[in-house]
Amino acid sequence: MVHVDMDSFPRPDCKSTPKPAPKLPTIPIIVAATTAALIGAAQMTGSSEDRISPAEIARRASIAEARPPVALRSVERREMKAAMLEMALSSQAQESLEADIASRQAKLVWIVFYDSDAEDGDVIEIQSGGFSRMIRLAKQPVAVAIPFPSDGVATVIGVVDGGGGGVTVGLVGPDGAAPLAVLSVGQQISIPVILE
Repeated sequence: MVHVDMDSFPRPDCKSTPKPAPKLPTIPIIVAATTAALIGAAQMTGSSEDRISPAEIARRASIAEARPPVALRSVERREMKAAMLEMALSSQAQESLEADIASRQAKLVWIVFYDSDAEDGDVIEIQSGGFSRMIRLAKQPVAVAIPFPSDGVATVIGVVDGGGGGVTVGLVGPDGAAPLAVLSVGQQISIPVILE
């Protein structure tokens, strides 16, 4: 089994977008500006494109469906301040989340994504525990902090297909790196998760 050292991964270059949830207060969201900026960045840097055969797309979808839950590592106390800053929460939402963490009603975990094929500007959105953030995928894995979902399922949505051929996203877990199903824009997949 391979241990993934989250400290070795760079932080994402996309801002977080909190969504309303029972434990997090409603936060003003500037989705249009964020999406436009991500699409612009993807178009400017998309020098290559994904070339995946229909058979490979089908193979990845079947593997992703049969994959066991991904074990996610908890954000440690020494990492908490940096993780909270990176989430870009409003002060009210941060206070609420900190209170939930202190009372053990919520837990922050690391999840690690990468572009499983050509680094062409693909963007995904991760949703978990009432929180969401967009991530521009790169070949080098990027660790992001999210609230652990109470139902044990995180959602990944294809937001930008940078170079054509689909949004190619991979996930790094304790067992190593593996591609997920290839997504079209707007398509979403569920990822069962457990605590490491």
